[in-house]
Amino acid sequence: MLNVEAENLQAIKQNSLKFGGIWLFPKRIMCRVWILTSSSFCRFSFSSHRVCLTSCWCFMDILMATLFFLMVTIFSTPHASLHGLSGLPQCWCLALGCRDWKCNTNTFNYVIEPHCILPFVFSRFIKEIEHAMELGPAKQCPLREFLTMYIKNIFLNQVLAEINKEIEGVTKASDPLKILANADTMKILGVQRPLLQSTVIVEKTVQDLMNLMHDLSAYSDQFLNMVCVKLQEYKDTCTLAYRYGIVQSDEKLVISASWAKDDDISRLLKSLPNWSNMAQPKQLRPKREEEEDFIRAAFGKESEVLIGNLGDKLIPQQEILRDVSDLKALANMHESLEWLAGRTKAAFSSLSATQTMSPGQDSHASMEHLPASEQILQTLSELAKSFQEMADRCLLVLHLEVRVHCFHYLIPLAKQGNYAIVANVESMDYDPLVVRLNKDISAIEEAMSASLQQHKFQYIFEGLGHLISCILINGAHYFKRISESGIKKMCRNIFILQQNLTNITMSREADLDFARQYYEMLYNTADELLNLVVDQGVKYTELEYIYALNLLHRSQTGVGDQTTQNMRLQRLKEIICEQAAIKQATKDKKITTV
Repeated sequence: MLNVEAENLQAIKQNSLKFGGIWLFPKRIMCRVWILTSSSFCRFSFSSHRVCLTSCWCFMDILMATLFFLMVTIFSTPHASLHGLSGLPQCWCLALGCRDWKCNTNTFNYVIEPHCILPFVFSRFIKEIEHAMELGPAKQCPLREFLTMYIKNIFLNQVLAEINKEIEGVTKASDPLKILANADTMKILGVQRPLLQSTVIVEKTVQDLMNLMHDLSAYSDQFLNMVCVKLQEYKDTCTLAYRYGIVQSDEKLVISASWAKDDDISRLLKSLPNWSNMAQPKQLRPKREEEEDFIRAAFGKESEVLIGNLGDKLIPQQEILRDVSDLKALANMHESLEWLAGRTKAAFSSLSATQTMSPGQDSHASMEHLPASEQILQTLSELAKSFQEMADRCLLVLHLEVRVHCFHYLIPLAKQGNYAIVANVESMDYDPLVVRLNKDISAIEEAMSASLQQHKFQYIFEGLGHLISCILINGAHYFKRISESGIKKMCRNIFILQQNLTNITMSREADLDFARQYYEMLYNTADELLNLVVDQGVKYTELEYIYALNLLHRSQTGVGDQTTQNMRLQRLKEIICEQAAIKQATKDKKITTV
């Protein structure tokens, strides 16, 4: 027997559900359904989300059968997924308590989200039943017991199976670090640079589980444990893809990855101001006098460490990342893991505050859950920290890799190049190694500008001119001989490098002027060079002057024997000491005057 207040009974029936001999169908405002079974008779009034029991025979049998039918329909249909049931009519969504129904762009079906239905079904519904039955806090109604068993034995396993299927779909791809989320997703997320599709899916899964946890607070530990497991698995996936898919060649890490892994080197790089400047907005940085000199000194410290480790080595190709797509994958991985770490921290801080501030959870989610939850939260916090550390390592690898490329091309230029050339067409050409380095730098710049945020892009390339200048000046030690045409060619090499870097960093790259002036100094004889130091003051280190004097001694004729050269080197030391004394006296005089 059915009594329905509706304008079009047939239209409603078409969007209705028939279970056995019972019609269950929705109505936006009010519908009365008389349900007749062989063992019971019950009348329900549905108004919005409120369910009122007006008369009942063996009503618990009816409620459990009806709710079990709804759960089986929603969660066992072939179209079901973690995000809900595809294919349900809109009116069903509204009747089941769905607060927001939407269109899934992948299937073009209406999707109903379980976390919209579950609070109504498991919380409000059961509480009203228990209130109507006047049950005390120590006693549960059979419906709650039934649903508890259903959630533990069926629903949680279904959730886990669905998230496993969704995550494996993106992480089991042949190259998960090179598959990016589409432009529409990026726009919705409001991010400036591309993110890995796998990272976006994992983060969405975490958010879905967090929503379920809030709706089913009694099972928060189970959902949080799922989050822990999925994040740990994704961390392992990223670690394997990073190591075996990018930075490892022939069972050996490339130089940049090996250095980034070294605690001492990574600690040194992170202690330099260019790292802290990258992490801190310019307007919030502490103001320092002579900021430019301070930064330049930091670049000098970094260059000193790098040259001390690589300055005399020929680096084989297998120890650098030659494929720019690998560098782009590292940049995408950095942005993605940093984003995931931030989103994860935000979610857990919100969760912690919720547990602290609102004890009014479901009455059956006792306080005994909290200690375990705190332990899980600690694990989640450590996972978020590890994602940030992996992101930092990717950025350090990129920073170092560009610099290792400079050593790879410029060390052979000095050790193997012929710069004792006569004036001819060859002397007017750029060195092929310099051309290849410029090509590499430009390709990396193009990839990084599209993959990294601007302040991180600057971290990759700022200070590179200083390092190149140091490598070239240090290279004077390895030239066998150099002619005036060779000096001219070196100056042309420096100019084209400076021009390329200036276009990238939009700064003068004055450090390369420093290198060019060093080689122009070699137009002088050894004795003229000493007089130049007296007249112009000390511009380079003592070791760099020694390299220049020795190169001139090897390259020029009629400059005397080794004894004469040793006398020049001794005179150089005296000049440098005299200049240092004059500089200190001038400084002391200024202090006294003030």
